[in-house]
Amino acid sequence: MGGIAIALAAAAAVWLIYSSVRGGAQRGFIMKLVVWLTLSAVAFAAKLWPIAFMLLLGAGAVALIERFKPEIKTPDPSAPSAGGPMSVEEARAVLGLGAEATFEDVDPAYRRLIAKMHPDGGGTDYLAAQINRAREVLKRALAPTSDD
Repeated sequence: MGGIAIALAAAAAVWLIYSSVRGGAQRGFIMKLVVWLTLSAVAFAAKLWPIAFMLLLGAGAVALIERFKPEIKTPDPSAPSAGGPMSVEEARAVLGLGAEATFEDVDPAYRRLIAKMHPDGGGTDYLAAQINRAREVLKRALAPTSDD
């Protein structure tokens, strides 16, 4: 079994060298695979079977993850939503306030929700940013005007 792991590591190393000569973009992926396979070959040679099998599983997992991982982009909390600026209706919905809510109702609703959704309390940066935006929108929209 150690011979198979050594053969696989050697094949991956040859592929790495060939890819480097051709200027392939997968050098990092192949390098990780060579390292994992080499470690498993050493474990097989030392007759550490459980560790060797775990390393082979790790090599397969790394190969699959690197090969098929999608490009994931997380939303920027400071960027406006896809529909543009947040409307008053959206802000009311975020804070759970009805149409009859007043300026004084905004802060208690904000505090109650941010306590649950803050990143330190199990929420995410994105949710906290949306709650903050909703508060700003409603404070601006419901601010008392001076009738001097």
